[in-house]
Amino acid sequence: MKRKVEVYVRKCAKCQVNKTLRPKGKATMEIMFTATHPFERCALDIVSPLTETTSRNKYILTFQDDLSKVLVALPIPQQDAETVARAFVLNVVLTFDAPAQILTDQDSNFLN
Repeated sequence: MKRKVEVYVRKCAKCQVNKTLRPKGKATMEIMFTATHPFERCALDIVSPLTETTSRNKYILTFQDDLSKVLVALPIPQQDAETVARAFVLNVVLTFDAPAQILTDQDSNFLN
């Protein structure tokens, strides 16, 4: 059956007009930047919305170090900038020190 399909496509005028003339090349994957020491580059994100807990938390603020893969998951009641900043400073910065770089998805709760 594969051979029949190949012959059909080769004889089809519409298929021949629309095919690409050169093979599609894939870009090589390369790591743009690798942290050289812990907390040089870290990521923040919010998992939402979740079922509300008894302590009224509906979101999880996640923090991960790029090099050591340390992960901190913090339950938070709302995802506004003040709540996110307070949780980050109290639970990450005061525990581990401030990271050199923070990567986010640039949502409004990280930009305000």
